[in-house]
Amino acid sequence: MARVQQLEQRAETLKNNGLDYASRLAKARKNFEVKAPTQAIADKVCDTLAIQWMQSRHDGITLPTPCTVRVKVGQVGAGGATTFSFKNGRAYGYDMTVQGSLEDICDSVIPHELCHVLNAEDTGRPLPRWGDEGSATLAEAASERRKQLILAKEIVGTNRFIPIRELLAITEYPKNMQHVLVLYAEGAALSDFLISRVAYAYSSQLTQEEARQWMVGFMNVVHERGVDAALNDFWNEERRPFGNIRNVAELSNEFTKWLKNGKADIYAFKEVPIVTGQGLILPVKYSNDGVGRVVPAN
Repeated sequence: MARVQQLEQRAETLKNNGLDYASRLAKARKNFEVKAPTQAIADKVCDTLAIQWMQSRHDGITLPTPCTVRVKVGQVGAGGATTFSFKNGRAYGYDMTVQGSLEDICDSVIPHELCHVLNAEDTGRPLPRWGDEGSATLAEAASERRKQLILAKEIVGTNRFIPIRELLAITEYPKNMQHVLVLYAEGAALSDFLISRVAYAYSSQLTQEEARQWMVGFMNVVHERGVDAALNDFWNEERRPFGNIRNVAELSNEFTKWLKNGKADIYAFKEVPIVTGQGLILPVKYSNDGVGRVVPAN
C-alpha cells in the first residue's frame, strides 16, 4: 500500500512540473482552509502556506482533506499549534492555529507549524519531540532560531539541561511549561549541530527543505534501529559526518562541548528564490462567517 501511495504521489509531482506558477499555487492552496479576521489576512496566510508547500517535496500533492488554519492577529505572543492523528500509516485531521503579528505568523509561526504537517506526511507516525520540534524550528526566521540557541547555551551544565539520552527518548510534551521551553531549545540546538556537521562533511550548503528531509531520514533510522546504531552507521561512512561520534554518550559529550566553546551558531541555509511567475497571485474564495473563512480557489 505504501509503495502504491509513493507511485501516486510521484505521478502527481511529475504532472505538476508541467504547470505554470499560478496553477501550481492554486493547487497548493487547496491544501488549506484558512479562518481569519479579514480577507487580506486570509489571502496572505494562504499564500504563505502554499508557497512553503511548493518549496517542499510535496509540491504537486494534494491532501485528502484540507488542513484547517485558524488565525489570530494582534498584540499577542507569536506561537502556534497543530494537531492531527494517525491511522494505518497515514496522518489525517490537520488542524492548525497560529497567532501573533502578521509578520511573525508568516516569517516563523507558519513555517514551523507546516513543518509538522510535512513531517507527518513523510512518516505517517509520531516523531520524537526533540526531532519534530527541532526540524520545525530550523524553518523559522534566523532571529527566532538564535533565541533557542541562546537558551540552550545558558542551561548547558545546569540542572535545567535535559540529558541527551533522555531528550532523545521524549515522546510527549512535559507538563511543566519551563521544561517545554528547554525541550524546544535543546531540540533546535541539537538539530543545528547535526545539520552543520553533515553539511560540512559533504561540502554542501543545504536548503531548509533538504535539512528537514535529512532530519526525517535520521529519525527514521533511529526509529528502526535505535540511536546508537544510527550514529554508528554514520561513523562507518567514509566521510564520517559526525567525526568520532559512535553512540549517544559521545554525541552528548561533543554536543555539550559545542554549546560551551563559544563558537556554536545556527546553520546558514542556502537561500531558495521564490519564483512568482510574474507575480501572478490568484484570488481565493472568501466568506465572512463571524471569524472569517477562506476556501482555496478551484
